Parts: sequence; structure tokens; C-alpha cells
Amino acid sequence: MVYSEARDEGIVAELDVADWRTWPRANPKRFQSKGHGYLWVDVHVAPDAAATYADRDAVPAPGFRVLMAGYDTATATKPTGLTLMAKVSATDWFYAVLGQDGKKATLQGAALPVCTGCHQHAPRTPIFGLAP
Repeated sequence: MVYSEARDEGIVAELDVADWRTWPRANPKRFQSKGHGYLWVDVHVAPDAAATYADRDAVPAPGFRVLMAGYDTATATKPTGLTLMAKVSATDWFYAVLGQDGKKATLQGAALPVCTGCHQHAPRTPIFGLAP
């Protein structure tokens, strides 16, 4: 996939996740994420990916999706934005920074430096630590 950068109004997301609010939340309570600028975050996984996400040693299959909703405070009800990781092949991931609706992207692509820069250095798990 080609790296895409959107204008202020956003572009149509290659992966529409407008139904993200129906996805199970993976974290028991909202937490601050150092790797995401200390935003308060909730992590949601696509319903068919919940078991894989829970097993940190499981290798996600293509189609696996995990979404992080970022919030300004621990009690905010409206996210400031969404980030998505989706497995698109046996070895490749797709990333997107999306608006609240999950339909418009401000950034999206296979190798977004804002995403891969941190995930390359994460603990080596099949979901979060990418091969260097």
C-alpha cells in the first residue's frame, strides 16, 4: 500500500472502522500511553480478534485489527482521534490515523514513521514489536 497523507479535511480511509465503538474494549480502564503522547487511551479489538489480542504470543492472521481511541482526559467521552493497526499479509501491517468517525484518515499507509518508529522498539510480541 502506498503511504497517503491527507489534507485538513481528510481522505477516505482505506479501512473503514466506523463501527469501532461496538468492538470490545481490551483494557479494563482507560490509561495514559507514553508512546502516544500521554493521551488517555482505550484499546478496542475487532470482535473476531479478541482472543488473538488476549494471547500476546499468538500470531495475528491477515485481517486482524486493533484500534486505539485517544482522549484528552481520563473521563472524556469524545475521542480526539483514532489510530488503527491492521494485519494485511503474513508479514505486513497497515496503519491509519483517523478522525472520530473512523471513516476519514489524516495519515494512512504501510510504513507510517509515526507508528513504526515506536513499534520497532516495542517488546517483541507478534502484535506490538515489529521486526527491525
